[in-house]
Amino acid sequence: MTFKASVIIPSYNRSALLKMALDTLAAQTMAPEDFEVVIVDDGSTDDTERMIKNFGGGLNIKYIYQPKSGLAKAKNKGIGGASSEILIFMDSDLMVDGEFVSSHLRAHRGGDNMMVAGRGILVNDFSEVGKRKESIWDMSRNYFPGGNSSIRKSVISQAGCFDEDFEVYGWEDLELGLRLRKKGVKSVYCAAAAGYHLKRVFTPETVSHFCETEKLRALTAWQYLRKHNTLEVKMQTQIHPLYFALDSALSACGWLDLEGKRGIMDFLWKRDLKGLFNVYSRLVILHSY
Repeated sequence: MTFKASVIIPSYNRSALLKMALDTLAAQTMAPEDFEVVIVDDGSTDDTERMIKNFGGGLNIKYIYQPKSGLAKAKNKGIGGASSEILIFMDSDLMVDGEFVSSHLRAHRGGDNMMVAGRGILVNDFSEVGKRKESIWDMSRNYFPGGNSSIRKSVISQAGCFDEDFEVYGWEDLELGLRLRKKGVKSVYCAAAAGYHLKRVFTPETVSHFCETEKLRALTAWQYLRKHNTLEVKMQTQIHPLYFALDSALSACGWLDLEGKRGIMDFLWKRDLKGLFNVYSRLVILHSY
């Protein structure tokens, strides 16, 4: 069967969110027989496989399982398993507008040697999908945003696809975007290809999780810099004396150490000082990175 587009979704232990994302794909204005959905399960231990097998939304779903290997390898598995020339990359927790697939396809009428960056909008909850407008806080400088983007299979294959050295969280899409840009592949922004992500909610419990995630992102940041040792990448990853000096100044006396200063966080939280709590949480998370 020939499809106009292949939507590639890597996922890990996000069964409930993935189900919601698939529901938004099932509600596309484009006929479901015109596109396929390639789901790459990156070693999930929840009920992801069962949910996909029982999904009744009428989508053409291809399910690929791999042992836990990271986003880069999962996306490459999806590229290999896709049967269309137009590849659309979508996060497993992204809810999309009804014109999402068709908008990506229309954008590719502008040429072959190009990639399309969709619009990302942060929402407080998914009841705002399709209602909330893009703000300055939603803008991304990513040349190739891995969670909402599209490209021809032939173009991404010529660039070498995603670098599988990135085995843990972060930077694999920016690194590929840099290589694509060096090869002269044009990036086109498509506001009509809108996707919605939940805003990060800071609580004393979630801050610990976000700190651990940032530590992983820091590891891959060093990988990224070793591969492309440029000022641009140093500024992207914040591996630069300017950022080190700023962090040292802000973390003087250890007041950004999560375990040592959890009392500050609990004090702000219990007194419902949410604004100060959010600012302090962001600084603690950034310091963990």
